[in-house]
Amino acid sequence: MKPLIALRRLAWLGMVAFSFASAQNGVAPADASGPEVAHSLERALIDSMKAGESLSFQQRYARLEPVIVRSLDVARMARFIFGSKWREFTAEEQDGFLEAFTTLSVSTYAARFDEHKGERFDPVSETGQGDDRMLIRSRFTKGSGDTVVFDYMLMRADGQWRVVNILTDGISDLALKRSQYGALHGKGGMEAVLASIDRQIQRLHER
Repeated sequence: MKPLIALRRLAWLGMVAFSFASAQNGVAPADASGPEVAHSLERALIDSMKAGESLSFQQRYARLEPVIVRSLDVARMARFIFGSKWREFTAEEQDGFLEAFTTLSVSTYAARFDEHKGERFDPVSETGQGDDRMLIRSRFTKGSGDTVVFDYMLMRADGQWRVVNILTDGISDLALKRSQYGALHGKGGMEAVLASIDRQIQRLHER
């Protein structure tokens, strides 16, 4: 099986079965609070960095995948990226995007959080925005001492808190993807979007 296909299958299986992951793997339980969801993701990323070269890319991917699938509301992210067009897609197109986007998300974290030089996350603030919305702010300190502010926007649906957007120093990667994928879809449909995501995944895998 090609590495790219294997990663996408792994992410998709995790996406539909994340509730069976054990707490021993660092996955926040179904009744976790918003801060617990955000900080469990941070702990998983730091643990991945500390493992360093003892883990291959595939092993980091497998370790991070259940935590990221539990933490991120990929379906809501997809609806934000495509807006009203999302409802016009076929079920096959929607499933294909959710599978690919989940794989890209896990692959990005697995590729970037692979070495530890004293990095850490420190909580800054928690701001409730009604009963079902919350903003969690953390400060990520790099090994160099430089810092990056992480803002996690969370929503609660069906009793579970999930991250719907992450801003780093005020920049929303999701907003950038909305522009990028919207342009790609306008030119070549979902096929063009998925082809672009697959290329991104492959580059991350080859780093």
